[in-house]
Amino acid sequence: MSLPDWKPQPDNRIELPDACIDLWLIDLNPADFQFPSSNNTILAQNELERAGRFRFDKHRRQYVAGRRGLRQILAKYTGCQPADIQFEYGEHGKPSLVNQPVEARVEFNLSNTNDTALVAVAKGMEVGADIEYVGRKMWDIDSLAQTVFTDSEIEELGQYRPDDRLVPFLSGWTRKEAYLKGIGKGLALPLKDFSVRLKNEEDFPSISAPEWQLFSFWSDPDHISAIAYPERAVISTFRWFRLPATG
Repeated sequence: MSLPDWKPQPDNRIELPDACIDLWLIDLNPADFQFPSSNNTILAQNELERAGRFRFDKHRRQYVAGRRGLRQILAKYTGCQPADIQFEYGEHGKPSLVNQPVEARVEFNLSNTNDTALVAVAKGMEVGADIEYVGRKMWDIDSLAQTVFTDSEIEELGQYRPDDRLVPFLSGWTRKEAYLKGIGKGLALPLKDFSVRLKNEEDFPSISAPEWQLFSFWSDPDHISAIAYPERAVISTFRWFRLPATG
């Protein structure tokens, strides 16, 4: 299994070259985690309110740690303080930064699973990201596939033995999710309306969705990830960073 070489975050502001996508991992369960108070936080009021609506502390912690990490990451590219980052949201909830020049805008996408989050950052083009934990307890994969996969995907999944279907299923799932998040529609576009390949190799291949490229990889031995970016974009470099675990 080929794994990315995740680097420590740079100390200074990050310049994002053309033809490059930066990928970040965030630990959502830092040892020194503390829930924020309204007078001691980098989160906005609407983020604090959303955090307060989670029923379970685990999910509240994951949300808070992810938003903190996202703000810290975006501050590296914008030169703003993390608390000064301002978001706006598309029709289906995709976040973006406010008041950016179109040709040099910083685009990003965040996905989380279990205690890990993945953030993709690009310049001047939309990007989608998804990450899934392979150790999660799943429902009946074949039954779930019937609700989210097309006929061609179900046929491809059936080529694997029942005990070997989790990884190809999650490969397809993350590719579909990354694409939907990239185009900004989320689940407003049904997963069964388009197909991806499920093929799982030691090194995942780049594949295509309608007018988009999909790139799959193992984030670590326990997590499968995928990112999506427009087909017209020529990406020559991926850079890999890990945000230090902070509470």
